[in-house]
Amino acid sequence: MKKISLLFFITLFFIFNNDCFSQSLTNSLQQLSSDVAKSYISPLISGYGADMNSGWVQRVPLPVKVGFNFSAGVVFMGSFLYSAENHFSQSANLLLSTSQADLMTSQYNNQPLLKQFLMSQLTSSPVPVTVSGATIIGGLKDTVNFYVLPKTYNYNGQQITLSGQRFNLGFGGILDNMKVFSMFSPQLTIGTLLGTEVTFRIVPKSFFAGSNLNHSYCYGIGIQHNPLSYFKHPPPFDLSLGFFYQRLSIEDVLRSNDMHFGIYAGKTLGSRLFNIALYGGAAYERTSVSLSYTFKNGNQQIPISFTVPADNKFSGVIGLALKLTLVNINADFNFAKYSCVSAGLGIGL
Repeated sequence: MKKISLLFFITLFFIFNNDCFSQSLTNSLQQLSSDVAKSYISPLISGYGADMNSGWVQRVPLPVKVGFNFSAGVVFMGSFLYSAENHFSQSANLLLSTSQADLMTSQYNNQPLLKQFLMSQLTSSPVPVTVSGATIIGGLKDTVNFYVLPKTYNYNGQQITLSGQRFNLGFGGILDNMKVFSMFSPQLTIGTLLGTEVTFRIVPKSFFAGSNLNHSYCYGIGIQHNPLSYFKHPPPFDLSLGFFYQRLSIEDVLRSNDMHFGIYAGKTLGSRLFNIALYGGAAYERTSVSLSYTFKNGNQQIPISFTVPADNKFSGVIGLALKLTLVNINADFNFAKYSCVSAGLGIGL
């Protein structure tokens, strides 16, 4: 089995950088089949996607054909999670372990042949179950459990009905009713040529190598272009089209792809060294996270792979930026199903 150590606190840029969270997530996922795992982890993926697609635009490029603009700093993001998604309930089919089948047939311990037949039925093909409990952002004490529905079997012409049985998996919402999901990322912006700026996000490979994840990487790139730079007399506001993409890969366990493109408008007031800028816009965004792990139930070990999309598709943003000589500060609010705030702090020219 490929170990999922450091699976998500690396994915989420150092936020949950502790062995307790990592081990809890590993143990939780390994007890869930793919469909159930999607329901369990989906709210966090949506918050993650909202964060990853925010903070790219910190002001709109000026409509100049040739200029110089440089900014290096850190972007902080925080998405708002919904308490309505703290709990889930889902139907599934599950192949029971020997110990689970033994418990369900305990009333027939004095009939070994019948018990052996029933245990064979329960462990040879999946049975219908209902899985319910906390999602990953739900309450720690709202433990995930599955209920095996009553089922009737034909044994030598006799109808044998097994009563329903509930099994507690022993874990709940690892993030224990989290309200805001926070992240941060280094960011570098360079411009301006023909009204175009390029933005980079890079996490050094040495960070992953320090955690023995040598085949892992994270990078992002974005472009903003102001078409008004072609106008001899541009209007008294700035306009840009932007496209941004980010990719994260953790060994062969996790893949994340985030992209969005949008149209933005803004206005800068002041001088080159001291100014204030207002900006806003609308964007289409998309995030998908693919996970691979081993599902464990008793002696069963089944490789699992699936992809979870984030819920956000369209978003709007409004923000404010300040330039104080070499210091750049900005803050904005992203309107979407999973809304998000972001703030940037950096130095630049």
